[in-house]
Amino acid sequence: MDAEQFKALIDAMTQNQQLLIERLLSKDKPEPTAVKETPVITISHIPPFESYEPKKEKFKYFMQRFENYLMMKDVFQDKDKCAQILLNSIGASNYNILAALIAPKAPNELPYDDLLKVLENHLAPKRSCLVSQHYFLSTYQKQDSSISDCVADLRRDIAECEFTVACECSKNVSVADIFLKAQFIRGIKDSWIKEQILQSELTDFNEIVDKAIALETSKIDCRELSKSNTTGLEDINKIAKRNRESKNVKTSLRNQTTNQKDLSSNYRRKTKKPFLDFEKLGINNLCLRCGNNSHLSRECRSNPNHLKCRACKSTRHVQKVCIKTLLNTNRSNSPKLGTNHVKMYQDIGVNAIVDIYDNRTSESAADAMKYFISVKIENRYQKFEVDTGACYTLIPENQFKRLGIKRQLEPTGIAFRSYTENVFLPLGKVRVKVEHKGHVSLEDLYIVPDGFDPLLGRVWVRHLKINLNEIDQNTDNDIQNEIFSIQNITDIEKHFPEVFEQKRSGVGTNQTRTFIKSSKQ
Repeated sequence: MDAEQFKALIDAMTQNQQLLIERLLSKDKPEPTAVKETPVITISHIPPFESYEPKKEKFKYFMQRFENYLMMKDVFQDKDKCAQILLNSIGASNYNILAALIAPKAPNELPYDDLLKVLENHLAPKRSCLVSQHYFLSTYQKQDSSISDCVADLRRDIAECEFTVACECSKNVSVADIFLKAQFIRGIKDSWIKEQILQSELTDFNEIVDKAIALETSKIDCRELSKSNTTGLEDINKIAKRNRESKNVKTSLRNQTTNQKDLSSNYRRKTKKPFLDFEKLGINNLCLRCGNNSHLSRECRSNPNHLKCRACKSTRHVQKVCIKTLLNTNRSNSPKLGTNHVKMYQDIGVNAIVDIYDNRTSESAADAMKYFISVKIENRYQKFEVDTGACYTLIPENQFKRLGIKRQLEPTGIAFRSYTENVFLPLGKVRVKVEHKGHVSLEDLYIVPDGFDPLLGRVWVRHLKINLNEIDQNTDNDIQNEIFSIQNITDIEKHFPEVFEQKRSGVGTNQTRTFIKSSKQ
């Protein structure tokens, strides 16, 4: 092999080596991958979020769920789409309010942040810190709620209270846990659970809540176990009790003539009815102090010295649960209530119950009689009972018709309440001329339904100068003088003109005569 052939061989080998190296290097490079196209999310691909309902949740919590929904749909960064979804989720009424607040602009012209600001200012305005603290300090455990519900209410109300104190490092330190713990213990309705927590040495709020929930659960479980254990004994107790009662009744009947006192005492001892029927009085399950139905009197937190009854003017209770007033009301509405009350009060020496305005008294019967007076109304005498406790003068409809006043009754616009707390409506009123012993006045006369007594009120007493001392001496003198002044037919026609009024009647052609019987016959 000469030199030229060797050189050609070396060149060929170098060329092949170079090709091999290039192939090896090309295998190490990553192959180009195809670019995946991300799908474009449009507003039509996103289902609408549920509408906002103020009665179900606060707007703050609605926005938290709404923004979480936008993040889940991967559109939270696109504020235009957020604004469109928000407008579609606030409901028709809130959309109308929003349009009115930003007029003359349209809601779809504002960006998302501006829409959110307008809605927050209207639907969730910031409450005063003092008001929030008041609501928090007024939160107690409700009658039908658990301790967990009470804790949830406290944590909800304390969020805006800003219970903070200034520290030496010029920073505000939160003391919300202290107030939360104190108000939680105050608000527990169960006195036994409250005592157990106060006797413990727990200071952490979460530990106190865990202990309270455990005590509440154990108390409920104990109550359920007690019910299940006594279920089988109830029927046995009923049979044994019934046998004992039948034996006692037989023994009592056998000794009825010789031991009547023991019989009555045994009956009272067996009776389970209370001295007062709270259910009949309408105050069952009510606090007998403040009248609230959320607790009983032994759990009432109201200061009894600050409670005053407007009915009996006593303290330590309110009018709603005034037993004296309720008893009087039931007595006036039920004719049998007086007899029942006598039986109830026999143990304390009461033999009869009389109305305070009754004529019966242990004093002189004449001194207890009511005041009656006769006054002239449109030249007709009318007898009234003088009632200085009434302002208005009343007359029943049937007696008003006897006066022969042919005027249209005027509406009164008021209703009357009687001494027994019963409310009744007058039929109307009329302006009449009233006369008594030379004193003449124009007064209002109120017509009431039949069944009421005619009463002469204080206004007429003062305007007619009526003297009560003279009434005792001259009762019914005016009426007697009028009756004795009738001497002949002319006097009768004068005093009773409606009887002799000329009009067609059903007598026909028959002749009628009027006979006046002489007082001598």
